[in-house]
Amino acid sequence: MSGPQFFRLQSFSRKANPAGQSVEQVLGEAVREPEYSAHVEHPQAPRLRYGVLPDKVQVLHDEMLAKAQIAIKLKDGSIKQRGIRKDRHTLLTAIASHPLLTSQVRGSETARAEYEAWVARNIAFLKTLFGDCLVSVIEHGDEEHPHLHAFILPLGDKGCSARDLNPAWVAKARAEQAAKAEGVEPQTAVRLGNIAYRSEARKLQDRYYVDVGVPSALTRTGPKRERLSRAQWKARKAEARREAEVQASSEDRLRQLIIYETELAAQNRDMQDYLAKRLGELDDAAVGIDSAKQRLRVAESAAVDQARQLADERSKITALSRDVEKSLTEEKARLSEAQSAIARTRLAMQQTHEGLLLEVEQQRQRQLRDTLALVYDVIGGIFRGEVTFDDRHRPQFHDSALRERAESSGLVVALSKPLKKVADLWQRLQLRLTETERAAERQKSLDALCKNEITPRREFGSYEP
Repeated sequence: MSGPQFFRLQSFSRKANPAGQSVEQVLGEAVREPEYSAHVEHPQAPRLRYGVLPDKVQVLHDEMLAKAQIAIKLKDGSIKQRGIRKDRHTLLTAIASHPLLTSQVRGSETARAEYEAWVARNIAFLKTLFGDCLVSVIEHGDEEHPHLHAFILPLGDKGCSARDLNPAWVAKARAEQAAKAEGVEPQTAVRLGNIAYRSEARKLQDRYYVDVGVPSALTRTGPKRERLSRAQWKARKAEARREAEVQASSEDRLRQLIIYETELAAQNRDMQDYLAKRLGELDDAAVGIDSAKQRLRVAESAAVDQARQLADERSKITALSRDVEKSLTEEKARLSEAQSAIARTRLAMQQTHEGLLLEVEQQRQRQLRDTLALVYDVIGGIFRGEVTFDDRHRPQFHDSALRERAESSGLVVALSKPLKKVADLWQRLQLRLTETERAAERQKSLDALCKNEITPRREFGSYEP
């Protein structure tokens, strides 16, 4: 099941905001304390997915504030250390909700697997975004949709400012400071800061969509935000599911290639270790030969009566030298062959990777040609009178094959308004022309469509009134 993503950051102070929210209230609601959980019909204890439970977060939060102090410069120029104000935002939270219902996650293994993968992607995203400041991620499964609560503490900040952990808030503060430094009026500086805040917040949502939304087959926004029809929303969700499947397939194939390359690298290291060991043994044998030759020279100078024995030993040494040289030559040949095999394997892997990229690009081009061909066919149908519109501006197809293609793609429904405008313009033009002029203009338009670089799936032909 596809649906829109939901991810939000919000910071809190020890002092309650106008909505009654504070650090104590947020953490109390997280552990389902009765006074903070009246909105939940059957409260259940949260499930810990990362870090520590919310009550431990409260302990870490209070310890952080007890150690923190801010240097304040007084009017007389002296410096005084003060504690953190109660209205300073010292806790940052993140909420992520899944479009599946809690009952669906509990009742289907497939839905549960999708949800667990979504949870893992959220935790990885939060760890990348906040690092060691992420101290807890819990799951609530006692509401309509399962969702995650993450708690982030500004542990490395002497001022304990949780707002500085929010990228959007940092962008707002920088924009306001830059504007004031340029002499901009305070009201205008605040407005510029708000613009920077919204821009950075959209970037964060886009990043979350790439890291979590796309792999989980979620859409960037919901149908109401873009005012999509039901058919358009179904097409948007289907496209999100296809994108997730394509990405998963590509990642799996790349993962297999990486594993294969790792195995080849391990085999190469083993081969190099083996050859190094053999070369060491050969070096030791060569050292032994040198020692034997030295002993032979000493023996020749020491006693003439040992000449025959020295000759026999010399023959043995010569034979051993030949064997060593032959073995060394063979080992070098095997090493060269192994290196050649590794080079061929790397080339094959590179060609496979390039083939995958070409296959993905060709698939995108085919989808583009099919989409444009369908639009050209629909426009041609308008000119021939095979496509009309009802009172609700919905296209009516008199060609069953064209209707099936349009309904399966969902694109024509999404473009129904501009197509309706084309039909209206054509209708008004026909009213101003004679029968002969209408036929000529119809044929001229059809010919113009047929000359496009993207060739439609069938020839338009001429229209017989």
